[in-house]
Amino acid sequence: NQTLEYVYTPNYSKNYNINTHSLKKTLSVLKAHRTKSEFGLFSSNQPFLTTFYNWLVLDNLTISEKKIDYIESIFYSNENKFEEKTIKKIKNTNRENLNVPPSDSTKIDSDTILIQKKDVTISALSTESTFDKTQNVWKSWIDLELKNNSKYLPFAEYETTFELPDGVWISDYYLNVGNKRAMGILSEKKAALWVYSNIRNENRDPGILYYQNGNKIVFKVFPFLKDEKRKTGFELIHKEPFVFNIDTMKLNLGDTTKNFDASYENAKLAYISAKDKQKLNKILRKPYFHFVVNSTNKAKIGSYKAKIDKFISQNPAMASSSKISFVNAYTKTINYNKNWENEFKNQNFEGGFFVDRAIKTILFNSYNSMQYNYPKIIIVSDELSKQIIESDFRDWAFCFPESELFYKLNENGSVSSYSLIENPEKVISDNANVMEEKTVLEFASNDGTKRFLADNKVGSIILKNDKIKINDEEIQFKDWKSGLLMQGKWMSLILNPNSNSRDWLELLKFSFKSNIMIPATSFLVVENEAQRAILKKKQSQVMASNQSYDIGNEAQRMSEPSFYIVAIIFITIIYFYRKRKGYYPN
Repeated sequence: NQTLEYVYTPNYSKNYNINTHSLKKTLSVLKAHRTKSEFGLFSSNQPFLTTFYNWLVLDNLTISEKKIDYIESIFYSNENKFEEKTIKKIKNTNRENLNVPPSDSTKIDSDTILIQKKDVTISALSTESTFDKTQNVWKSWIDLELKNNSKYLPFAEYETTFELPDGVWISDYYLNVGNKRAMGILSEKKAALWVYSNIRNENRDPGILYYQNGNKIVFKVFPFLKDEKRKTGFELIHKEPFVFNIDTMKLNLGDTTKNFDASYENAKLAYISAKDKQKLNKILRKPYFHFVVNSTNKAKIGSYKAKIDKFISQNPAMASSSKISFVNAYTKTINYNKNWENEFKNQNFEGGFFVDRAIKTILFNSYNSMQYNYPKIIIVSDELSKQIIESDFRDWAFCFPESELFYKLNENGSVSSYSLIENPEKVISDNANVMEEKTVLEFASNDGTKRFLADNKVGSIILKNDKIKINDEEIQFKDWKSGLLMQGKWMSLILNPNSNSRDWLELLKFSFKSNIMIPATSFLVVENEAQRAILKKKQSQVMASNQSYDIGNEAQRMSEPSFYIVAIIFITIIYFYRKRKGYYPN
């Protein structure tokens, strides 16, 4: 639990010291309890012990294999058994962790072929926007007809992603199952994904909407037979008219000729409309270099010192305000000075290059300080392939209004640029201009709170403090202000994931009450009452346990050898039963 807190729900202001020896033993036990024999029927451990352990330790849930691999990469990457092979395994499963469609066009799974979205496409689309005068907001339905254009006979799946602007939320969802319209159930996200995976393996009729990261939404419908058409749709609630993009289509939602005050502010947070943002002052904040130094190998100090000193000499004006973070399993930050390598030598050089934590800590401190300066994050490492990043940083976009870029310092003194919001491991430019400056918009609230917003043409949500409390009476059904409060609460949990678990549970309950999907919930269509019961049970388990626990891996069909084992046992029982009755001679 201490490790899960450090990795997934940390206090970014707290220093942690995990007992890695004890952790290794615990991970070994967890992996052993997950082990199955090659026949897939009998566990390598005593079944009662496994059940008891999962109940006592994990609240009848589990720690997924991916999560165990990720933890091992953080704390044991410098040991022989967890070298580059483990890091590559983590990176190869990142997309799966985020439920991103694979890059190949087909995926063969036992007797089912899943066709990617290029084969299942939108064949018809319509929209209807109505203005709710009681709230001064728009409610827009997007109705889609999807068609399987594939030549394959087996089942196909429609998958796509789309991005919503700040201040826009999904407030309803449906999928036609046969001749009936089934409305989506708003449920806890992990439970919904687990149920969707299991129903899909049975070739049933699920459809799902959920947040991937930031404001990016994943939308899936399954299954499609050859040439089959299916109808589905969802409702958006939004304050301003906007252009909605899905696949290759652009839809104008709302009426731009209708004028009203779209901005909103209360004691907890504010929403600044795209129009009102253009009235704010544009300013240039002063950047400073924040070096993130790979501190997993003491022998690299000479190489890193030469690169940093050369880079600083080329940009001397930045030296006085620069910072250095020494990063391995932990992060330690100091102000840059000429003797910084002495501090480097004092590091423990334990674990992996946990860049994910370092970047989030830098963004957390930058956001909370809200000074007229901001960090330009520069990675210093000879082996960028070994950096540990779980996913992108879309959820943190409000903390870097100037630019989504971070950089890696090259041998020749140049820098390569990477994106914080789109595949952080992919190089954008090998010779980036790290000194490029961008304006931001300065916002001062009614109570004097100052925040800095991205200089763009979309609305923005602003927290007046980094911890938001919501009262139950503030949440109403399909209410835009309720969506704003919940989104603000989610942003505060990004900054303070270590907050009381009650905050997370309250956020889930508020989402259910308002029927507005948030990053912690999902809209899911199921086919029958049995599936509803399973969803309810899994959701109850998740909500009663540590939010870092997992439900389990995707459902797997029982392997062929297991069937034969059952058959042999059954035949043996029948044989001895009939022999006792005297059917067979001695």
